[in-house]
This record gives sequence, C-alpha cells and structure tokens, in this order.
Amino acid sequence: MIGKSLNEIPYKDDIPLNHWTEKLYLYTPSELPQRRILSRTRNHLYLRPHPDLSGCVAHYTVTFPSLGPHNLIPESRRLTLMPDASGCFVFDIPGFAGGGLSVHGRFWGATTVTAAVSGDFDTAPVRFFIEFVPGGAHSLTGIPMRELTDRCVSVESATPALFRDIRDILLSASSPEVLFGRLDTLLLRVLRERKNGCTPFRLPDFSRIAEALSPGKLALSSGKLAAAIGYSERHLNRLCNSVLGMGIKKYAEVLRINRVLTLVRPGADLTALAHEAGYYDQSHFNHDFRSICGMNPGEYLSSMSVFYREKYKFQHIIP
Repeated sequence: MIGKSLNEIPYKDDIPLNHWTEKLYLYTPSELPQRRILSRTRNHLYLRPHPDLSGCVAHYTVTFPSLGPHNLIPESRRLTLMPDASGCFVFDIPGFAGGGLSVHGRFWGATTVTAAVSGDFDTAPVRFFIEFVPGGAHSLTGIPMRELTDRCVSVESATPALFRDIRDILLSASSPEVLFGRLDTLLLRVLRERKNGCTPFRLPDFSRIAEALSPGKLALSSGKLAAAIGYSERHLNRLCNSVLGMGIKKYAEVLRINRVLTLVRPGADLTALAHEAGYYDQSHFNHDFRSICGMNPGEYLSSMSVFYREKYKFQHIIP
C-alpha cells in the first residue's frame, strides 16, 4: 500500500525565482509555441504534451495568481471537482513570490466521486499539474491504481525517482519552452523504459478496452464489454482495477456521466441528455448521477458555477 501521509517533505534550495514561472505569470505568449496552448483563463494555462504522450498525459496545467484585482473568487469558496477516472500529479511551488523555491508534490489517484477543494487561485502558490488520461498514471508509474482510487498521497512516497526528476526540472528550467521540452523528454523516456521491460511492471494491452468503451457501447453490461474484447469478465475487472483503479462497470458509469457533463447547459433537457449518454430510463440515470456526483441532475444544473469538470481527459473516448 502506498504511504498514508498527505504531508510533503519540501525540497529547498537557495536559488532565485525560476524564470519559467515568472514568464507564464506575466502572460507572455511568445514564450510558448501556439501548438502547445489548449486554452487560457485568468488563473489557468492548459498546455498540450508531446503527441507521443497522448496515450498517457491529457495535458499540463499551470495555475497562478491573476494580475488583475485579487479575490474575484473568494478564497473561502469551495469548488467541487467532478470525477475523472484518471488522476494527476500536482506540484506546489511556494517560492514563486521570490527566492528559496521548494516543490511539494501530490499524487491524486483516479476519482470515482466528487472531491471538494478551495478556490484559492489568487492566494495559493504557483501550481503545476500533470493530468493523466484514464490508465495513464499506471502506464507511467506501474503502480496498481486500485491502491490510490479516491486517495491523495505524496508523489515522493509513491514514485521517489520520478519525483526527484520532475522536481529538478521545475526548479531549474529557465523558460516555459525549456520546462515543457524537458518534461516531455523525461516522461517519454520513462514510458519507453517501461515498455522495454526495464521496470518490474509490464504494460497491459489497454487499447481494446478503450475501443470497447466508445460512446455507443457505454450502456453494455460488464459481461458484454468483456466478451466484446475477448476477455472473461473476471480478467477484465482485474485488469481495470490495476490500470484504472476501478472495475469496468464503475469506469463505464464515470464515462457516461462525463458524457452528460460535456453536453449539459443551463436549462438543458435532462431526459434527452440521459438517452444520448446511453441511459434507457430517467431513474437509472438519476441513480448513477447521484452515486457519482453526490446530487441529482437538477441540483447540479442549479449550481453549475461551483463545479469543475475536466475538459480534455476524455477527448480520445468521448467526442
């Protein structure tokens, strides 16, 4: 079992403010090729990884204080993160305000239920995220994801060598382009070593599972999903628990709800959305929505602004 503590042991060094954070904070688009940028908000920058990482990493994200008036989002406000069945690395960089940089890393496992976090973007340190696609964290680390489902541990305790390598890049990169180039190179090397059998873990063949879970098949039972890709239901669930952190039935439910969330708008026809996502009756849809989101669809529609839904993790599965 992965370590229990969520506390980090900070790495400190007497080095100046590293320039990649400063340049992103000052909104200098010339520091990055446009092909890198997915989108930008007042506090977020979403960036594409190298194309060869697309089966593992959905995107990089940097969050930072805004240059405009602070506290437009009250720090006391809670944001509810919708489940993503994927997980991420989150690195806090408290030294951004000047000198004495440190890096604190958290490893969020795949989520099957909502999680509440503080909307503290204007008062928190710069944060750097490596956001995984479903199964991507296992591909990179080899850790059985069932150990981390709906949990958060330190990156350092879970994968010490990878933490040190990422930490050193975050501390030393002189520009955003250098930062993301070096991260791409590191993650590609780690994936290549695992594929070549240089670690104790072997990558399972996950491509057939992803294909079987295309939107038109999300309503299949777990037994039919297993038969569609040539596995026994027991073997498929064992594989999914290791790679995804959940059984195939729960994974299909999370995907179906995320399919609905990509379509929902204020005033939306929930019955029509449920049918489009593969539900044949409203009661089944309401049951799954409440079990995953903690509320019924109507309650979600009335308070959408306090939810954060991942935009990019399911693009290869949900159009």
